[in-house]
Amino acid sequence: MLCIFMQGICLGAKMNSRKSLIFPQFIVFIVFLILKLTSVITWSWLWVTSPLWAPFALVIGILALISVPIGVLLLVLIIVEWNN
Repeated sequence: MLCIFMQGICLGAKMNSRKSLIFPQFIVFIVFLILKLTSVITWSWLWVTSPLWAPFALVIGILALISVPIGVLLLVLIIVEWNN
C-alpha cells in the first residue's frame, strides 16, 4: 500500500495505527549520501546535507524578506507619530 501526500510519501506499513511518513527531502538526502559515500560525487558535505536544512533556510529567508520591510514601515509610523 503506497499513498502520496502533498508533503511526502506514506509507505503503508502500519505501526500502532500510524503510517510512516518519508519526506522527499529525506529521500534526496539518502541518494546524495550514497553517492557521496561511494565517491560518485565529490560535493562538499554542506551540499550533501542541503536537502535536510535548505527548506528551513528558505522559510527563514522568506520570513526575513517579509518582516524587515514591515518592521521598517512600523518604525517610520512610530517616528511620525512621535513627532506629531
